Amino acid sequence: MQQISAPQIDASLLASAEERRVVTVMFADITGSTPLADRLDPEDMRAILTGYFNLMTAQIRKHDGTVEKYIGDAVMAVFGTPVTHEDDPDRAIRAALDMQAALNSFNEHRLARDPEATRLQMRIGINTGEVATPSATATQHQDFLITGDAVNIAARLQQMATPETILVGERTYLSSRAVFDFKAIAPLHLKGKSEPISAYVVQGLRQSTLDIAQHPRGLTGSNSRLVGRDLELTLLHASYARVQTERRPHLITILGAPGIGKSRLVREFITREQELVKSTSSIGEMTPPLVLKGRCPPYGEGLTYWPLIEILRTILHVRKEDTDDIVHQRFVEFLRSTFAKARINESPENIAETLLRSVGRGLLGKQMASNSPGYDERPKPDQRTTISSNTDKQSGAQGALLRAWRVLLEALGELQPLIVVIDDIQWADEALLDLFEYLTERITSVPLLFICPARPDFLEHRRDWGGGHRNFTAIELDSLTWEESSDLIDALLNTSELPETLRYTILARSEGNPFFVEEIVRMFIDQGILVRKENHERGQSYWQVEYPRHGMMGEVGQPVQSVNNEPPEEGLLSNPYLIPLPHVPDTIQGVLAARVDLLNPTEKLVLQHGSIIGRNFWLSSLLELSQGLSPDAVIEALVALMRRDFIAEISNKTASPTTPDRAFIFKHILIRDVVYNNIPRQRRAHEHARIALWLDEQVANQQANFVELIAYHYQRALAAWSPNAAIDYIEIYNQHHPTAPPIRLTRENLRDRAVKYLTLTGDQAMDSYYALRALQAYNDACDLLNDAHADKLTQSIMLTKIGQAHAQRGNLDEAWRQWRRALQLIPQDNMEANKSHLLKLYEKMSLLATRWLSRFDTQPDPQEVRQYINAGLKILEGTPTSREHIAFRTYLAFWYIRQLGTAPSDQKAELAEQALLSGNQALQMAEELNSPRTLSLTLDAMGFIYFEYHQYTRALELQERRLQLEHLIYDREELYDLYFSLGNAYEQVGEYATSLTYYGRAWNNALTMESPSMVLTGMVGRMRVWQRWNRWGDAQQVAHDILQFIEKYQQDEKRQLWALETLSTIAYHQGKQEDGDRYAQQYKRLITQQGERGAYAESAPLETKMHAIHLAQENWEQALSDYRIKFELSEPFPNPAILATLVDLLVITNNSDGQEALFDRAIKLCEEAGSRKSLAVALRARGNMLMQKQQWEQAEEDLRRSLDYCEKLDLPWERAHTLYNLGLLYRSRSDTHVSKEQSNSDIQLMRYYLEQALGFYESLEARPSIRRTQRLLKEEQNAELTTSSGRIRAITELSPRSDPL
Repeated sequence: MQQISAPQIDASLLASAEERRVVTVMFADITGSTPLADRLDPEDMRAILTGYFNLMTAQIRKHDGTVEKYIGDAVMAVFGTPVTHEDDPDRAIRAALDMQAALNSFNEHRLARDPEATRLQMRIGINTGEVATPSATATQHQDFLITGDAVNIAARLQQMATPETILVGERTYLSSRAVFDFKAIAPLHLKGKSEPISAYVVQGLRQSTLDIAQHPRGLTGSNSRLVGRDLELTLLHASYARVQTERRPHLITILGAPGIGKSRLVREFITREQELVKSTSSIGEMTPPLVLKGRCPPYGEGLTYWPLIEILRTILHVRKEDTDDIVHQRFVEFLRSTFAKARINESPENIAETLLRSVGRGLLGKQMASNSPGYDERPKPDQRTTISSNTDKQSGAQGALLRAWRVLLEALGELQPLIVVIDDIQWADEALLDLFEYLTERITSVPLLFICPARPDFLEHRRDWGGGHRNFTAIELDSLTWEESSDLIDALLNTSELPETLRYTILARSEGNPFFVEEIVRMFIDQGILVRKENHERGQSYWQVEYPRHGMMGEVGQPVQSVNNEPPEEGLLSNPYLIPLPHVPDTIQGVLAARVDLLNPTEKLVLQHGSIIGRNFWLSSLLELSQGLSPDAVIEALVALMRRDFIAEISNKTASPTTPDRAFIFKHILIRDVVYNNIPRQRRAHEHARIALWLDEQVANQQANFVELIAYHYQRALAAWSPNAAIDYIEIYNQHHPTAPPIRLTRENLRDRAVKYLTLTGDQAMDSYYALRALQAYNDACDLLNDAHADKLTQSIMLTKIGQAHAQRGNLDEAWRQWRRALQLIPQDNMEANKSHLLKLYEKMSLLATRWLSRFDTQPDPQEVRQYINAGLKILEGTPTSREHIAFRTYLAFWYIRQLGTAPSDQKAELAEQALLSGNQALQMAEELNSPRTLSLTLDAMGFIYFEYHQYTRALELQERRLQLEHLIYDREELYDLYFSLGNAYEQVGEYATSLTYYGRAWNNALTMESPSMVLTGMVGRMRVWQRWNRWGDAQQVAHDILQFIEKYQQDEKRQLWALETLSTIAYHQGKQEDGDRYAQQYKRLITQQGERGAYAESAPLETKMHAIHLAQENWEQALSDYRIKFELSEPFPNPAILATLVDLLVITNNSDGQEALFDRAIKLCEEAGSRKSLAVALRARGNMLMQKQQWEQAEEDLRRSLDYCEKLDLPWERAHTLYNLGLLYRSRSDTHVSKEQSNSDIQLMRYYLEQALGFYESLEARPSIRRTQRLLKEEQNAELTTSSGRIRAITELSPRSDPL
């Protein structure tokens, strides 16, 4: 059979949408039209529908909507195309309400003519969302204009609406809820939607007004203080003071972008002036200002003098029930009274007539005929003209109007100072602007201050505004500083405890615009991330973060980009990452898109090209994309865009693809986002691919500076390439070589290039310790490999990189999971060929699960870890000694010593010997290899082994030897561990100041890496030293910092345990029972949760983890049980601190009989370990035990040795305890002397030592110990002496609490 060829498809039929827009779509139809059509003649039905459509179309166009099409008896309209307005959702709902009112009038008109006519009813659906809008040329083959899910949902909402109701979608509701009242209904299950859709019924305007009010801004119910603007406020106050002094008018124009805070500044200024009058009324006479306010609405009919109408309505207190005659008479009386007080000889009737004629019936909210002077629809900006001379301004009716307003304001100004605020004058008619210029120039001898907030584009069509006049001032509002914006967030949410990532997301996206701050905060509130809480103690509400613990904050966002184009500082806190926003808030989208739509086509195209390149872009890259434009046209457009505040030129501090070059930046990140989102996907794909190829070619010699940018463009080209696009490749022509064949890039080509550069980006980020950036790059590359069904070895290598990034970040559990996945992907049938990759993977897993085991939240199975170590050693069998041999031997040593915590006591000695054997073998091999990094690893292992042996002096020697390699080590993580290990070793031997120094160095080193867990561990080390050094205030401060850090960076809750234990024990020591109980309860809850999760591998009961808290509570029996269990489980290598505290508790609980050997062992163990603080405790315990046996000399010797160590280590808490016990010793011994002189001498010694102990207790605010010591001193002063045996028993009863070690 003859083969039939496929038909050729005209490419023009597949043309993509020219633009993407966020619009509001409306569907409205008549209910019951089919039965009506059955009863009526076709011509009658057509006449009804024609009248209906004409009426509905008029309401839609009145609010600048576009009728998309008529479908039977339904109307489809769109708000936001071809021109965006910042309040398109509001306009759609206003139009819908007007349509309902118009339909009612239409029905009344029909019923008046035909009482049997059927009332028409309408149902309306409105939805906001993103759509595609093609150009006029692209629709030659189409009978639709816009497409998108937003259209479908609007149609479904209209179908679900009941007659005479308006049903809106969630985004429309969220944008308009401050303007209209809504009633939520049950979520709707719409056809084609897997999830129910939220919908709301419009109840009407929230506040009935005569004009179209600007969309409200700010958080509902928020009344936060003004942040910043001190200089601007000072200028306003100075100008007003000058107006009052000189009695001359002054006009201040406040220029600023939408939402920058113009109106808020004016409100604050007026409030302060009014408060100033109140506060100084008792000192001298000050006349309060008369404040008159009006605003220019964005659109509507009869708006030329609308601000003046609002002013007159305020002056005359116009009410709804007033008639024309009442208002006219009231105005005449008002003018007569005012003129008389001001001694102005003018006719009230004439002035009232002139002014009322200019505003028509607008005072009553009624429209005049279209031919009424001064009350017509405002012309478009391009139709505005300026009256060229004062002669023209003052001719005829216009001149009379100007004079009438001058007379009125001069009369009012004679009575009190005037502040006239005319807001949003960028929407003012030229005639109104002429009036204000005239009034500012011609009014004399009255204090009058005009304040006119406006957007910067106001000067585009009124360039000569205030030019050359001394009484005109312009104040331009810049963005808030970073600190001021942060203060604004705190003021809005009434809290300063926000997670750092959330705060930086708001700050970086808002970039100092208060309106943007509030709208982004509102978006987080709508998402349920921020929830309102009540503080009943302060009687205030505040906002708190609530989100899944490892959900939102775990996502990797984009790094903050410096507006000044300066490279970010190194450090975790100075280089935060952003939470991705689902979309630009619609309120912000509307404001910015409306500005963009005012640009001419060339300016808009150049701005779109810039948005493709990024927040920052170069002229050379812009010329590459703007091939259809001449370089002069591009530069001219750039100049215009800078003048309109869309972009700014910046110094080119970073590398540039070409030299010389010019660099530019979008003035606001959200401007770039809005412009970029309006570009159709197919064009995005083509332009991203073009710029990626261009960069690849241009930066061949400096590729390292651009790999991330090249990866970004290839990735975005691939993401924007829709699978439904009817193209097989992207063609890129070389404009410099027109005859050269085009480069054709398929999806596979783009994917391969994206993976290549994403991998390079991740590797580069890892080398710079930007783990989050590396994670994002590696994850994106992994997703592309999965989409391409790449071979398993390639996927395994990428998963290994992802695991390494997680490990560098400090998330070891996730790193372990990724590496196990990578291991499973390695083909089992060809393990020999994959030996190199296997060895690297085994080494990473062995390192993680041995050396860094304590950093896991849930520790891996030790037997699985041992398998990986053995497998690595097996691969290395028969090969020469190498770094890898030494590494696996070292991991084996770590593995053996890590088993001590869970192994039975009879196996611990053998495990420790095996650890030493493996460690010494590795150390000897490392010394022969002469590799600083490898030697540091083995020295650390040996130091750790001796640390577990509790031979702290030997461990310190090994770490100090390791310190000698510091200048040869460049790995930040290795340096961090070196400093931390030194801090830990010095802490154990009681060199607390040196310990703090090294912990501080570890902490500072961690700040240069993106690892919150390392930063946190460094903080815990410092807190522990402060506590053991008895510096409680410092320890408490760091503990609170730790808790805040854990909350901000969403670390695992178990990391709170050290801080909670510290805060609890110190609180009990200071007698703060409630605080101690609160922290103790939190601590117990966490250890219970950890136990349920199986996070503790050791066999000790969970209750023993409360040992330090039980000790601080003076729960002696429970504390004794805890320490006894911990001691028995640690045999044969007991912890000196545990054993020293145990023997101390034996004395306190009268259980020391027959335990002399244990006391001696404790002292010997502490001496051998080099643990001087524990030795002081053990000596004091033995001294107390000997005191009970009345072995006075030996007891005194031990106590004095203990005191000597306490003094050398500068331990005020332990020193106070020892002094107290010495006092008890002399008190008890005094009764055993025959000589009264000896007895009195001991009594004097007792008082001396007790008073010294009291001083130290008071310095620590240790209230229970203070009361105990004071009571004992008082008993002696009262000479209430007991027998010798009774005094010895009092040692137990009056013993102070020991410090948990």
